[in-house]
Amino acid sequence: MGVKVKEHRGAWWLFIDHKGNRKARRVGEGKAGKKAAELAATQIAAKLANGDTSPLRTPAAAQTFEEYATHWLETHAEQVCSPLPVSTATT
Repeated sequence: MGVKVKEHRGAWWLFIDHKGNRKARRVGEGKAGKKAAELAATQIAAKLANGDTSPLRTPAAAQTFEEYATHWLETHAEQVCSPLPVSTATT
């Protein structure tokens, strides 16, 4: 288990190694970035020591437009939008 803080191309990065899992996270630039990276490193090391592996998980994937539109049509549009009037005229 280890959390390292390194500078690469002007930005500060966290490199997290825990039981064969590795992640790299960009923190920020300059003195503020270094300070934030060092603070985050100690917090992440404490979480890993307590058995919390949440820092190793990748963020949730973004929802596609098709998924969002389908969900919107099934929930919001069905409740708010009125259906088109049906023509009853016969020819």
